[in-house]
Amino acid sequence: MTILWAVFAITALVGAILVVGAKNPVHSALGLVVTLCSTSTLYACLHAPFLAVAQVAVYAGAIMVVFIFVTMLLNVHREEGAACAPFRVQVGAVALAAAFAAIIGYLVWRALPVATPAAVGADFGSTPNIGAQLLGPLGLPFEIASLLLLVAAVGAIILAKWGKP
Repeated sequence: MTILWAVFAITALVGAILVVGAKNPVHSALGLVVTLCSTSTLYACLHAPFLAVAQVAVYAGAIMVVFIFVTMLLNVHREEGAACAPFRVQVGAVALAAAFAAIIGYLVWRALPVATPAAVGADFGSTPNIGAQLLGPLGLPFEIASLLLLVAAVGAIILAKWGKP
């Protein structure tokens, strides 16, 4: 199980690097699909089947369709002759990012708890428990978040369509 975890963690990391490093927005969106599917497998390794399926269905499926639709709607093109940083600046940026990642990794490693975490109930993370939480005490915040996402999507489309002079 540890080897499977490591393989999909590395796959998620490579997909995330592709998201940031791809010059074509469609390739970047495909890198995000790889990252989301790898994350789904990590959820499955953690015995959270509902989160694994929801990750693929909601994010890798529905949200990525919206991303691709907006990318095609905006008709994003890479500018020809765009300025590129000198090689020494690029090497310095990579070295600085690696040093930052090493420092963060060291701090996370030092902050890992020594004791085992408290045990959770058998129904923790199950579909009925998640549904009871979403429709019970977390119902109003869940609906407010969905309304905010809808307003943001409509605003982005309006800005993309009519925001250009």
